[in-house]
Amino acid sequence: MRFLPTRIHAVLDYVLGVVLALFPFVSGFQGGVIDWGPMLLGHGLILYSLFTNYELGVLNFIPIKLHLLLDAAGGAILIGLAAVYGSSPALWLPLMVIGALEIASSLVTRTVTSDGPGLDSPSILTSTRRSKVTMPVAVGPHTADGRPDYPVHPDGVQTQDELRAAIDSGKTGDKIAMTDPATAPLGTDDEASDLHDEKGLATARQAGSK
Repeated sequence: MRFLPTRIHAVLDYVLGVVLALFPFVSGFQGGVIDWGPMLLGHGLILYSLFTNYELGVLNFIPIKLHLLLDAAGGAILIGLAAVYGSSPALWLPLMVIGALEIASSLVTRTVTSDGPGLDSPSILTSTRRSKVTMPVAVGPHTADGRPDYPVHPDGVQTQDELRAAIDSGKTGDKIAMTDPATAPLGTDDEASDLHDEKGLATARQAGSK
């Protein structure tokens, strides 16, 4: 079950990256793989976190699912290093714990980014440059990342425009919060499905045949 928000996972990434990068300085430089192995993994974790498409990423190139796979692989490597090169509990135990934490977090972290302020429904991945160009910015109330954030009337009385805005905001539970341009305005199908005035049509046909 994936319950950990990506924002919390992002914070954990940077914290663990710094801990691993400083591990040789804390453990006292034993020499060899047990020193530079965790250090390289820590720097690597920070680097690909900066490129990950989540809240604390900078260049949003790496999908969150690929990031989680890298986390799991890094955790497995840490456990392997601890098992093979850890000469004392002071060395192998911290690496085992960090490795297990990386693997566990990769299994319980959500694969979509967390919502902006005021939203309850899950969102898609943080908008990249391409998606921001493709999708128009919501007009009217919107969240910090540009998605619609229209209120729902408590009495349920809404115009068609207000209802559509609420649907686009994800407040009705029909879809995630995202501007959704439509070819036909909301309500067109309802208008087309109304019963015809057969008597009026018959009168019009008679008038046209004269």
